[in-house]
Amino acid sequence: MLFGLFGKKKEEILIGEVIHYFRKIKVAVIKVKKDKLVIGDVIRFRGHSTDYKQKIQSMEVTHKPVESVSKGKEAAIKVKSKTRTGTKVFIIR
Repeated sequence: MLFGLFGKKKEEILIGEVIHYFRKIKVAVIKVKKDKLVIGDVIRFRGHSTDYKQKIQSMEVTHKPVESVSKGKEAAIKVKSKTRTGTKVFIIR
């Protein structure tokens, strides 16, 4: 057996969803429904026509930079690709 040869499989946990997308500036507003998001986390956007991963480089709450966002809050995140309202957001751990 080759245990540990490929490392531990990453887990994807549903953390929230996109509630608004500003297409001109490529910013998604995410409603965090579980756990919390922290700068440096890798997240996955998965929806009807969307499926990509990215690392969180920065976040804002009411136009002010923040390091983390907890359950029940909304955060604006610059995204690398188009997304839509209702797209599910998963954190990869």
